[in-house]
Amino acid sequence: DLFSNMDKESPKEIYPMYYLRHDTYWKSIILTSMLEEWDHEDIIRISHLLKKFYYLYWIADYTSSKIKQTSFNIISWIKKGEDFDFIKNEILTKIKSDRVVSRVKENLDSNIYSFAWAKPFLILLEYEQVDTPSMNFINIDKNIHMEHILHQSYSEVSYWSNKFKPEIADKLVNSLGNLTLLSGKKNIEASNSPFEDKILVYTVKGKDGLTHFVLTQKIALEAKINPEWNEDSINRRKDFLISEIERVFEINFEKDIEDEKK
Repeated sequence: DLFSNMDKESPKEIYPMYYLRHDTYWKSIILTSMLEEWDHEDIIRISHLLKKFYYLYWIADYTSSKIKQTSFNIISWIKKGEDFDFIKNEILTKIKSDRVVSRVKENLDSNIYSFAWAKPFLILLEYEQVDTPSMNFINIDKNIHMEHILHQSYSEVSYWSNKFKPEIADKLVNSLGNLTLLSGKKNIEASNSPFEDKILVYTVKGKDGLTHFVLTQKIALEAKINPEWNEDSINRRKDFLISEIERVFEINFEKDIEDEKK
């Protein structure tokens, strides 16, 4: 497998791209850079740039028509001898002209649960929480769930309905700050339980052992300081995830959105 070394050496860049709907594009670009004998460092850099490019357009809810021609252009530029900095500048210019960051922020501020990119996106952030260069690939299957901390059926449980007014709960339940990752068994165990019971599921060994998702473990750690799950908790969680997005994709929502308006 031509990508086996990439998987081992830069899993944070390569693993998330396996979840993309159109893997032909990024694989063809990286393969072309290899065939054109790019330096290993530049291949890693182009991989990081491709992850940013394809995920931002996906989260922005653009169709493949928005990325298709640019993908072909990147292959052509590499074959013509253009360097990484040239390609990066072209991609960043396109992102700005398409007002991608504005659309990304708008979608992240909405109910993200229904979007096809939501689970892959959370897994992308999960990879970023791990410092070790060696990590396991996370298969997206029926055993990986997006857990609602404030449960979707909150109105049926007095614990949750007493804590959240319906108009607030409806706004937050499917939002970025209220979602995390769990295995299927733990998701069933947590269900619509009170928050303190959910924390036990997140942290205590269950049938499938300690939850291995760092994003979920962080909720349990935060609960030691703020033991309630409420509107403020959800907003703090969202702020943390937004800051991670800015770090991983090397964007600044406030600045970039203002630039896109010019």
